Amino acid sequence: MNNILWDNKLKILDFAFQPIICANSGEIYGVEALLRNSLEAGFKNIGDVFDSAYKDGSLYTLDLILREKAIQKFKKLKFHKSIKIFYNLDNRLLEMPNFSMGKTEILLKENKIEKSSLCFEISEKYKLNKIEDINDMLSVYKSEGYIIALDDFGSGFSNLQKLYHFDINLLKIDRFFIKNVGKSSKKRIFLNNIINLVHTLGGLVVAEGIETEEEMHVCRMLGCDLLQGYYIQHPSQNLDDIKVLYHHVKENIIKQENFLGEDRNIIESHILKIEGTCIENHMDKILEVLKKNSHAEVFPILDQDKRVLGMIREKKIKKYLLAPFGNEFLKKKTVRDLMDIAIIADINVNVNRLIEILSLNDEVEFIIITCDGKYKGYLDKKCSH
Repeated sequence: MNNILWDNKLKILDFAFQPIICANSGEIYGVEALLRNSLEAGFKNIGDVFDSAYKDGSLYTLDLILREKAIQKFKKLKFHKSIKIFYNLDNRLLEMPNFSMGKTEILLKENKIEKSSLCFEISEKYKLNKIEDINDMLSVYKSEGYIIALDDFGSGFSNLQKLYHFDINLLKIDRFFIKNVGKSSKKRIFLNNIINLVHTLGGLVVAEGIETEEEMHVCRMLGCDLLQGYYIQHPSQNLDDIKVLYHHVKENIIKQENFLGEDRNIIESHILKIEGTCIENHMDKILEVLKKNSHAEVFPILDQDKRVLGMIREKKIKKYLLAPFGNEFLKKKTVRDLMDIAIIADINVNVNRLIEILSLNDEVEFIIITCDGKYKGYLDKKCSH
């Protein structure tokens, strides 16, 4: 990388943030960092920035600089500790001779940002030569506590393979399926099945490119967990534009929820309560909860903001306890070591959708219920019969 040339360009390049909000509260969940000022920096477009660095073999170096720039700007948000930053990952980084793991962790520590606050977005903008290599990289990132999202789902033909291969936390549905979804029964059928599939796999769904109130309502009714698009807010380089709560969305949500009151009451009456456990705890914390609640079948695992990251089944714990030295073994383990994927649904979801999810897969025994994105309780399969 020509340092003088790139230094001048990097001073001009900036990031705009676009909010991603919780579909059932209107509260901000995170912001996507979108590169801006590429024309002013002398590039044809945003893609040309990365293509230029790729051609001269400096893509990884550039990405680390931009990653730091985005994180430092994110840190200036007053409420940054309670939300996520979504950062687009160029899979061509793997081809760079200086690529290595661990640089992000150092960067986050320097800026006092938790790993769970960073979401890497991967798309099929650039062809994946070796899907195994990027899968290995994403698996490492996820095991270390980062969030992984599959971006632009539906924009190409190989996304379904990525959904199969990659162990993701979130799936972002492309604008193609969102545009005029209220007027297209075919799109609603596709969207409904995509959402069901992702939820069954334990992931959350982000509806991208929402531009109208109708699109937002349909996406919420179909079960999308998070919303992003011009209807919520355009990307902005001005941090003062980013809000904790989007009132125009909240008002529309309240109107829509009046039609779902009966379903919510049914769900409320079947919710089972059990104390959630922070992901950073050791297993002895769960063993304490198990002693107090011998009937408990599942233990939800939460982040610092009470958002669900996964779960641990009671039968998995007992399997260890019945083994020789199992109790001592468990006490040395962290919650993260034994955590499984959790199927998550908001309390305002349609009851029929919950029954459908529980009936769809024999392995799905529990659904973790959230309210405004935060843990509330859980349902077991018995409630669907």
